[in-house]
Amino acid sequence: MRARRLEAAAWLAAVVTAPSAACGWDQLDAIASLQHADAEAEDATVEDAAVTDDADTADASDALPDSALKPSPACASGTASLQEWTFDTTIQGWILATNSGVKATLTWTGSTGDPTPGALQVDFTPAPSDAGATSGVWIDEEMAAANLTGRTVSAWVWLESGPSPQFLTFVQTATDYAWADNGVVVLAPHAWTCVSLPVSAPAYNQPEYDPTNVIRIGFEMLGAKPFRVYVDSVRYD
Repeated sequence: MRARRLEAAAWLAAVVTAPSAACGWDQLDAIASLQHADAEAEDATVEDAAVTDDADTADASDALPDSALKPSPACASGTASLQEWTFDTTIQGWILATNSGVKATLTWTGSTGDPTPGALQVDFTPAPSDAGATSGVWIDEEMAAANLTGRTVSAWVWLESGPSPQFLTFVQTATDYAWADNGVVVLAPHAWTCVSLPVSAPAYNQPEYDPTNVIRIGFEMLGAKPFRVYVDSVRYD
C-alpha cells in the first residue's frame, strides 16, 4: 500500500506542475482512489466513525480522533512565524486543482476567520458520474525553495457544511516534487481545528523528500459528498 501511495504522490506532482500536459487533471481520479485506500489501511490516522451529514453534527465530536479535537503545539504557539498567510483581504496567491468533473471553487470570505475575519473558502461538489466514489480538491502555495528543517506548517480549518473530507496537510520538495504529509485528519463540524505538519518528521514521505528544499505547501481534501471548508492562518515557524 505504501508503494501505491508513493506512486500516486509522484503522479500528482507531475500533473500539478504541468496542468496543460497530455495527462490532464482527469488522471487525478486514480490518485484520489489510491490515497483513499491507503488512508483506510493506516489505522493510526482515521477512526472508522466519521461525520456523515449535518444531522449528525450534535454528537460528531465523540466519533473523532484526538487530532481533530486538540490544537497542536504549533497552532498554540505564541512565537512569531517565519511566513504566514492570514487572508485578511485576499487569497494571497493560493491556487486550486481538482479531479475531472468535480465542481470546486477557492474564494476569499470575510464572514469568518481565526483569529480575525478573512479566510480561504473551499466549496466542493463531486462529479455526478462518480456515484459515491471519493474525489479530490487541492489548494496550495507555490513558493521559492526554502529550508524548513525543524519547522512546522500549521493552519486553522473550519468545516462549515457537509461531511468531513479526508484532510491532509502536505509539503513537496524540489527533487521530483517529492511528497510528505502528516496523515488524515477528520474535521470537527462548526469548530476551528488545528492541522499541522512537522516538516522534518512527517507521518509519510517519499524517499526523495528533502525538508531543506521545500517548494510547495498545501492541503488535500478527499470526499464523496459536497462540503464547504474554511482555511485560515497558514504558517510555518
